[in-house]
Amino acid sequence: MRLTMTSMDRQLFKKIFKVLTLCVLWYSFGSASSIVSKTLVQEFPYPQSLTFAQFSVSVAILSLLNYALHSEPAPYLSWRFIFVRLLPLGLANALTNIAGNVSIWRVPVSYTHTVKAMIPIFTVLLSKIMLQENHSYKVYLSLLPIVSGVLVATVTEVQFDKFGLLAALLSTIFFSWQNVYTKKVLSEVKMHPLYCLLMVTTASLVIFSPFWLIDDLWSLTSTHSRGYNYSNVVLLLIICGILKCGQSVFAFSVLSLMTPTSYSVANSSKRIVIIAVSIMFLKNPVTYANVFGMALATLGVFCYNKIKFQARLQETSVLPTHLEKVSSTHGRKLVQNTLQRDDLLVLV
Repeated sequence: MRLTMTSMDRQLFKKIFKVLTLCVLWYSFGSASSIVSKTLVQEFPYPQSLTFAQFSVSVAILSLLNYALHSEPAPYLSWRFIFVRLLPLGLANALTNIAGNVSIWRVPVSYTHTVKAMIPIFTVLLSKIMLQENHSYKVYLSLLPIVSGVLVATVTEVQFDKFGLLAALLSTIFFSWQNVYTKKVLSEVKMHPLYCLLMVTTASLVIFSPFWLIDDLWSLTSTHSRGYNYSNVVLLLIICGILKCGQSVFAFSVLSLMTPTSYSVANSSKRIVIIAVSIMFLKNPVTYANVFGMALATLGVFCYNKIKFQARLQETSVLPTHLEKVSSTHGRKLVQNTLQRDDLLVLV
């Protein structure tokens, strides 16, 4: 009996250590991605080039990962599915990323991530319109602190910029639309999340490339932009792509080891870490009221995630509260598939 307990304790310790390590890597890559991107666009104000680099590097890395893992065969994707489902998803992902990078260019990273806390608001509205999903009054009440926090942060933002706010809002809206539309895509085709992430990112790269070629590349080849140290710029662009992709992969790894409630806590904590680290390293001025608004919005996101998870438990008796309680392989796959449908685009 003592040996069994010791063995169980050892396994529990290994799992906790693995989760903590992955969370540290996830937070580190997310914070570094925001800081390096902000540093780059301050000196090299071409957010479209940053987006193009992130997509290109991510496609390369995800292709290698999917080839190395090949845990399950790639599904057959019809042309109708590609044009009706995949390309719109790729378009939304492209718009999400370019708007997010424009926002980071125009306003502080901390403010951009505070505005992005409004994702649940648009997700609730769009799921009501597109999927006819009904929500309880508790869900709507949980949105109030998010709205209040973002309003306080906006009013008290020292480096406020209307265009930066608009870009952050557009990025949040498109991301929310992705989150809702992905449920339709994954309900039609059984697809591994990493493979889906590769397909969506590839579609985004294909859609976005012509606009980058016409706009940014033309500007970069003109005489007005020859004063940059392009070797450093290219290096930073590649680093930004690696960090962006790494953030998504580590987030997926954490998601596969946690329950939805634990993951929501980890995701909310990640936003707090990114905001705090960006303020520390980028030295953007903040006030106490500004910090209060950021904290209130983040707390609202956690409350929303908790209420949504409790509502999901009430809707089905199949989902357990811990993955360890699932004894059969079928049950474990069911839990993982549910997490993938609900949380995949948190990774993108």
